[in-house]
Amino acid sequence: MTAERDSERLFFALWPSAAETRALADYAAGLACHGGRRIPGDRLHMTLAFIGPVARERRPAIEAMAASLDTADFVLAFDRIGLWRRSGIVWTGCSVVPPAAASLVASLRDGLAALDLPVERRAFRPHVTLFRRARALAPAAPPALAWACREFVLAGSELEAAGARYRVLARFALGAGTASAV
Repeated sequence: MTAERDSERLFFALWPSAAETRALADYAAGLACHGGRRIPGDRLHMTLAFIGPVARERRPAIEAMAASLDTADFVLAFDRIGLWRRSGIVWTGCSVVPPAAASLVASLRDGLAALDLPVERRAFRPHVTLFRRARALAPAAPPALAWACREFVLAGSELEAAGARYRVLARFALGAGTASAV
């Protein structure tokens, strides 16, 4: 078996509901970008902690760590829109990070570090990528969208020619410390 099949690219994320996905996709469709590729609705998410490639046999320990967390649910208020020029990413995000969201990210980072897995050191900036490789973004009003976060997921990522393909592997309820495999 090859090393590629023995490992998988993993990350923790918030996954929007069907209604939230539609609202984000509709908002993105109304933006005027110069260049760029819009992210399909089924790929919209907010990364909480990127893990990267890990051996498949480590996934149960990662899931157990996530299932042990006890963090309150929260609401994200999307009130920002922007373009990171260097990367060409058009994003929508939150100017205020709810304390429970910050606690979840910190707990995930601590748990990953305890498992001797890579941990992001940059400050958490809650955002959803709407476009990649954009060169410009016309001025636009922020989406004024609220996202009720009652769970987070462990997702797998496979790189393809058309971009990354994501698959939700497990869901973890916020506040309950329980998991369900997908």
